[in-house]
Amino acid sequence: MKELNDKGYCVIPDVLTSEECDVYAEKYRDWLAAFGADEAPYEDCSIIQSHRVGHLEQTWQVRLKAKSVFQTIWQTDKLLSSFDAVAIAEPPEKESKAFNTPNTNWFHLDQRAMRVGLHSYQGAVYLEEASETDYCFRVLVGSHKQYESFYYRDESVAKKSNKLNNNDVAWYQQHDCYPSKVSVPKGGMVVWDSRLVHDNCRPEEGRPNKDRWRFVVFVCMTPARWARKKDLQMKREAYEKLLMTCHWPSQGIIFKEERHLYLEEEHRIKKLPEVARSHEAKLLAGMEEYDFEDGRPNGPDWEPQWREL
Repeated sequence: MKELNDKGYCVIPDVLTSEECDVYAEKYRDWLAAFGADEAPYEDCSIIQSHRVGHLEQTWQVRLKAKSVFQTIWQTDKLLSSFDAVAIAEPPEKESKAFNTPNTNWFHLDQRAMRVGLHSYQGAVYLEEASETDYCFRVLVGSHKQYESFYYRDESVAKKSNKLNNNDVAWYQQHDCYPSKVSVPKGGMVVWDSRLVHDNCRPEEGRPNKDRWRFVVFVCMTPARWARKKDLQMKREAYEKLLMTCHWPSQGIIFKEERHLYLEEEHRIKKLPEVARSHEAKLLAGMEEYDFEDGRPNGPDWEPQWREL
């Protein structure tokens, strides 16, 4: 937790075995193989938030494997989970696609100004190694400590987009928050504070691993005790209708828009896989209730704070 508190992120190895990574990555390859050449589900920066990808069998399998990390962080196994995106990218060498462009970024904050202080830690599980020359996670180190100062210095800043412009990045750098790429081993997981400024970088041209794909599964879990009635209702709707959500698991649930449904229909799963119907999965989805009076830890004794803009 010290590195997570000091830098705003940390890398945890061996969340999955190499063999498990290969199995799950192959399932994603099989899923992608069903798409036509002009139907590929890739979106900006390799993120896939469509086609109910957050409810695929392999996504749920990775999600459940990652639970122990969040259990350690929050000191409770009474957690709720997001139904989040995956990131998949073919090697740019394969299709003559774009490589990283120097001096460019899409730095952003996932936590908006109405949320005060710590609200969550996000996670990304890597089914393939990512070195600094591959498709790589990048952060402004320690920027989570400047979150309130950045948003609250000016009312107009608090109300604007969560994507940073060049002046915003310069402000963080003036406060000693420097950019750093974060390498993650195969089977490892990067965890970061939602107040941390971050983005990702495309592979470097001439990199050593020219055949390396990007396979990342995003997972976020927070204490179930934080959820309100409305939040639980929305989580249950997302589970029953196989909807995607943003990364917030317990408070302020947001559905991801189901875009181009007429194009997605052929490639969307129609029902939840068996692994998503287990007792553990239903607890994480808010479909079954935890017993907060059983004498076992419920997590932190504080709750996230909010403010009006």
